[in-house]
Amino acid sequence: MWSDRSRLVVLVLLLLAVAGELAAQNVNILPKRNSPYSRFGLGDPVQQVYAAQAGMAGMGATYFNHSRTNLTNPASLGWMQFTAFEVGVNARYSSLTDGQQTEGVWSGNLKNLTLAFPLKNSINQIVDRRRDRFNWGMAFALQPYTEVGYNLELTTELRQGDSQAAQRYVNSLKGAGGTYKLMFANGFRYEDLAVGFEIGHVFGTITNSRRVELDSFNTTLSYATEFLDETSVRGWTWSVGAQYRMPLERDERTEEVTKSLTFGVYGNSATSFDTKTDQFYSRDNLGLTTISDTLLFSEDTPNTGQFPSRLGIGVMYQELNRLKLGFDASFTNWSNFEFGANPADFENAYRLAVGGEFIPEISSYNNYLETVRYRLGLFYGTDPRTVNGQQLTEYGLTFGMGLPLVRPRQQTSYIDLAFEVGQFGLSEAIRETYLQMTVGFTLNDNTWFFKRKFN
Repeated sequence: MWSDRSRLVVLVLLLLAVAGELAAQNVNILPKRNSPYSRFGLGDPVQQVYAAQAGMAGMGATYFNHSRTNLTNPASLGWMQFTAFEVGVNARYSSLTDGQQTEGVWSGNLKNLTLAFPLKNSINQIVDRRRDRFNWGMAFALQPYTEVGYNLELTTELRQGDSQAAQRYVNSLKGAGGTYKLMFANGFRYEDLAVGFEIGHVFGTITNSRRVELDSFNTTLSYATEFLDETSVRGWTWSVGAQYRMPLERDERTEEVTKSLTFGVYGNSATSFDTKTDQFYSRDNLGLTTISDTLLFSEDTPNTGQFPSRLGIGVMYQELNRLKLGFDASFTNWSNFEFGANPADFENAYRLAVGGEFIPEISSYNNYLETVRYRLGLFYGTDPRTVNGQQLTEYGLTFGMGLPLVRPRQQTSYIDLAFEVGQFGLSEAIRETYLQMTVGFTLNDNTWFFKRKFN
């Protein structure tokens, strides 16, 4: 029988091994998705929420659950009562249009790999017949931070005279890679107030390629020039958060809070990161394929950057094991974002969301559908990137379900499904209409740190 310490060490080593494997991968230019705007900065920011939250439009400031993790606000770990090992994946279908052409693209990725656990076991409190006012939760997690993937081709024809054939310029833009975040978080709760902190290490590799081909009427003058940049990113982030549950109603027998309002806040300051870039610029003669010139070759060119600061707030009304209704707002100061290896001007961005969860009858024994968690949400927000002076926008509808699975010893685990339908971009440029599905698997256990007593 493995001890609690042995299980913790093995699972943490698993997270570190996966992180190391991701960091060691050589990223080639084979985009897993086609998001044209991801060529700016570090790529498309990945929303740091899990499947249960995703079904409610990404509730993060105030969401907490005794058996699931929310690292958007690390204070939520203070409410943990069960060990939770969570794995999430997502799949996305995007329809891209520029008003003239339309292309459909499938993509998918790891959403999260997380281990969270309370340092105090709730069973001990029942056995000892006492209610502990203090609780402490801890978590380790690995999840995507930004994603890069695009494959574009732009063609321009140039005619120098009426008697000459046109010259055709083809710009091929490709990018792949992204960054991941390895996290360590703690949450502490005393009565109805919880506070927490999270420290994260961001790492990854981004590959950008621009290939310009000139097709000339004179084949000896037809050539292609490729500009290839591969940038590795390393840096640290941190965040803090707090949640306060204001009781509105208590059970007279158990004194458990049955109705409440929860207020939440989280945030982080700007932090710096380091980059190293490999550059290889070359020119090929398309008419004489044996001729190739190296225009530039450099390795490990150092540079720096800065992650943006962020602030999020929210409020949620809860009825125990019945209803959740909440509002979330977040603001990200992208104007202080810096990326020396690939500079771009970003604008400040915000996101507004409303969402909720409903459980018809959590204790039903003869109707499984009544024990399912049904979720719904709406969101609207701006993106830090701009096109012709206009800031990109995103909005959508989310819905989902939490499917309980009763395991031996009456322990319950969950499969969480979340669906998101939305639009991103600008109608005057490239607009993406997408459907995204997120699947989360949560394995719960309540035997960690359980003090066994023998008579």
